[in-house]
Amino acid sequence: MVPPPAASSPPKTPTCTSCSTARHQLFENATVDVNILLAAHAPNRRDTQALTVTPELRSCLTDSSLFRQHAAPCAFPAEESWVILSPIEASIKRKIEAVGTPLSEWDISINYGIKTGCNEAFIISTARRDEILVACRDEAERERTAELIRPILRGRDIKRYGYEWAGCG
Repeated sequence: MVPPPAASSPPKTPTCTSCSTARHQLFENATVDVNILLAAHAPNRRDTQALTVTPELRSCLTDSSLFRQHAAPCAFPAEESWVILSPIEASIKRKIEAVGTPLSEWDISINYGIKTGCNEAFIISTARRDEILVACRDEAERERTAELIRPILRGRDIKRYGYEWAGCG
């Protein structure tokens, strides 16, 4: 006697929880987007929860109830890329997509990163940065100027598993 076929179960795909610090500087001296993704190999319930850590929430990251209190549901359709947004940001994204034309449908070719048009004006050496800061009239102007000048990594600075900073910015 042949046993009856087992009832089909939903495919096992990761059920996810995400904690992102995008758009908020988590580390004082580094600009990085941190995303912690917790996944379980279980039937996909399509109930992913996401939390964006804002400066206000940063101090209580060790609180276990933080996620339950502040997480927002994220629906990730299989055919689209995953985007973690707050409910307001998701609403804005839907509105833009409803009226806009995707770049893939434009008759253009995008092959470059950021183009300044004049690197000499926008990308300066550390020595030039120091000269500019020394020339400031007072400490308040020096602080404002230092906030405007940011370090930059260029494509040629990026190496496998790291970077070699050329001292620009």
